[in-house]
Amino acid sequence: MHSNRFRVVCLVLFAGFLVQCAKDYNPFENFSNANALVLPSASSKAISEGDTLIIFTTETLAVYTSVREKIDSFRVAATGNMYFGDTVVRPPFTKDNYLFQVSYADTGRVFINVTTYRSNRDSSSLATPVSSYVRSPLWQDSIHKILGSPCTLSTAPVGDDDVLYVWAFGKDTVVGITSNTYPDPYPLLRHIQVGKTDTGYLWVSDLHEQFRSPAVMFTYLFYQPSPPKIKCTNKGLQDDTVITGDTTLTFTFEVIDSSGQGLDSVNLSGTHPKTSDSVTFYATFVGMKQYSNQNPKVEIITATNKIGQTTIDTFYLCYVDTGLHGDLVLFRLVNPPAPTLTTRLDTLLYNVDVVNYSQNAVSVSTVVHGAGGKQSSLTPIYSFSDSVHKCTWLVPLALGSDTIQTEAAIPDRGYSAETTLVIQRSLLAPDTTPPEIVAITINGETYPLGQDPTTAFVVDSPSAIVAVYTIDNESGIASVTMTEVASVGSAVGIGPAIPMTSVTSENYEWVSSPVAFGAKLTMVLMITVKNKTLSATNTTTRYIKLTRRVGVIVPLQ
Repeated sequence: MHSNRFRVVCLVLFAGFLVQCAKDYNPFENFSNANALVLPSASSKAISEGDTLIIFTTETLAVYTSVREKIDSFRVAATGNMYFGDTVVRPPFTKDNYLFQVSYADTGRVFINVTTYRSNRDSSSLATPVSSYVRSPLWQDSIHKILGSPCTLSTAPVGDDDVLYVWAFGKDTVVGITSNTYPDPYPLLRHIQVGKTDTGYLWVSDLHEQFRSPAVMFTYLFYQPSPPKIKCTNKGLQDDTVITGDTTLTFTFEVIDSSGQGLDSVNLSGTHPKTSDSVTFYATFVGMKQYSNQNPKVEIITATNKIGQTTIDTFYLCYVDTGLHGDLVLFRLVNPPAPTLTTRLDTLLYNVDVVNYSQNAVSVSTVVHGAGGKQSSLTPIYSFSDSVHKCTWLVPLALGSDTIQTEAAIPDRGYSAETTLVIQRSLLAPDTTPPEIVAITINGETYPLGQDPTTAFVVDSPSAIVAVYTIDNESGIASVTMTEVASVGSAVGIGPAIPMTSVTSENYEWVSSPVAFGAKLTMVLMITVKNKTLSATNTTTRYIKLTRRVGVIVPLQ
């Protein structure tokens, strides 16, 4: 009797154990069909049929489950998705299909993967993750408008409605909730520089500005309409009268268009004058002896820009018999600025501008007569037909008095002219002037020396290579030093002014090593040039402010 009861109890316990084991895991059961998979028919068309998504456009991803009683959970991973990056769905599974929102703020290749976790502690993912490429439809055409004229900002839209379209014009921004906005944005553009071509940026963000798309660039120019300006550039101009002592006169003038639209036409007394560029015009007149103060040659210039504004100016050309051939060439001394100089230098960087009043070719050469009768011809010999040509020589100087003679000849006219400089080289000559910085380039681009040093020069690189061109006409250049400072005019706030790059050289051209921005977007560099004297005037300092241009505007924090 007791043994029967024992058997029954054992059988019941064993049966219960088998049932529990069957619930936990049955090794003979098939779990391979227990999966969470993407359902293309219920997903957005852009996900199910295409490879390309649009930024800030919400798409729907549909996931269905099969043999759900054997699924512990499934995970949907969508890297870069604004709604979620990684989400897990656990039982009870009450739906046939689960819908997930997907939207991206950045461009590029993205992937979505679904992983199934089964009750047999196994897992599997999609054989091939859903792959798409996110692109941006944003585009703003270049803006070239008269200030205050109709100007609608417009771009191809993104898909979502709850977004902000932002146009950035330097310090000013225009924000709209549609892709075509603000037919009159001018009241919001308080800091734009009229007449200056600049770069703007366009991007899209969500309403809370937590996410921001990559920015696209566009150029803009707002200008005030004004008629062309006419300026005569002839030597011998007295008010509106050109006086010449040469029988052949080349009448030269400039026409400057300040409307920003360009010139439509330039007319000289019913004819079209010749032009050497978009600004300079000229015409040559032979037989000037027939025109006097009482009977001048009248020339009327009519200039019209492309928005129909016209300027008319009248000039009078007169011949005065001086008994001379007439000055067809003029020398403008640049360095040194005067025809006499006392210096300690053994080499002089000699610069002269040669102004050609004819339209014939001019040949310019220079000869140096040194102390003791030594004579040397300098190369190169310049030959040109420009109206103004810049000539430069490195002139060796001997101790004592050196004479530099520069001659300009016009063979076709049988004409020549010369200028003479007297340079006294003395080892005891006092150095009374500081060195001069004549030019600066940043990564090969010319830095405008007239620019306010508080105005940043934009650099399209993570580092800047600075080239400094400097001269000193007396004791010579001793050193060029560059230091990063906290702000323009002050080295306070960063500790001792330690030179980043320096050089000691007789050369007037100095090039730095690459200066890295690092994590900074803006830096101020102080360039110090010293000559070889110990006087108080031996230093010239120049500040330059550099800003690194970045292609993508970082999200607001």
